Amino acid sequence: VNPFQDILEHPWFRVNLKDYLFPAPGQQLQMGIDVEACQEVASKFGVCPDIVRKIVEEHLESPDLNQNEDPSRYLVAYRLIIDGKILQSQEPDFYLAPNKTSLLNLNVPKKAHPERMHELLDSGPADMVGAGQQMTKMPSTRQRPRSKWHLGIRSQSNSMHVMKEVYRALHELGFLWRNISFFRIRVKMDSKRNPGRHEKMNITLYRSPRCSERSPDYLLDFSSCQMENEREQSGDNSDWVSSHSTMEFFEMCSKIINKLALQGNN
Repeated sequence: VNPFQDILEHPWFRVNLKDYLFPAPGQQLQMGIDVEACQEVASKFGVCPDIVRKIVEEHLESPDLNQNEDPSRYLVAYRLIIDGKILQSQEPDFYLAPNKTSLLNLNVPKKAHPERMHELLDSGPADMVGAGQQMTKMPSTRQRPRSKWHLGIRSQSNSMHVMKEVYRALHELGFLWRNISFFRIRVKMDSKRNPGRHEKMNITLYRSPRCSERSPDYLLDFSSCQMENEREQSGDNSDWVSSHSTMEFFEMCSKIINKLALQGNN
């Protein structure tokens, strides 16, 4: 007995999931077959692209024919690649690290952090003179919300290897996690400063625009999901709340990055 199809059709299973994960009947067939994805799957498994294309065509033409059987590994790989492309087109970009040589590099911003932009705008016209022009201070009608902290590292390994190393690092560190999607994880650890509460963060793997079959290039993003919750509970934007959450977030990042670096050297 394989209850997988019944689970997919259950309303609880579809909560907070993207619409593209549940295409209407015939919609997949109208979208056609991604030739590049078929070629990538064929290259990974060392088979002819026509074999992968035929399996995908059979599934698109009769998606419910063999729903009680385990899907082909070629079909699973094809779906992962397609989902990755959709995720890449929907997720926002973030700062990229300039160094490509290292397996895992800190993601250093090339420009001012968004949280400091309001300080520059509020510094006054005298501090904004440049190139013969003077910027005028614009009146602010509402307080500008602060951006979340983001940190990232880069890897030139394939996506499955990167996620495997991430899970391994989280397990060895004793962190708890929950899968949001194939390439997005919610992580939490016990707070040492405040017993009884947890620090939380999101880890997301992005495919870089310069990534190719011969030259993999992925970006692992760390984003804090705790600061916004603390601000809502405190009712203000105090520096203490922001600094406290930022330090906790950086502590989690440093532990994971150090563990990944040690694993990469072994």
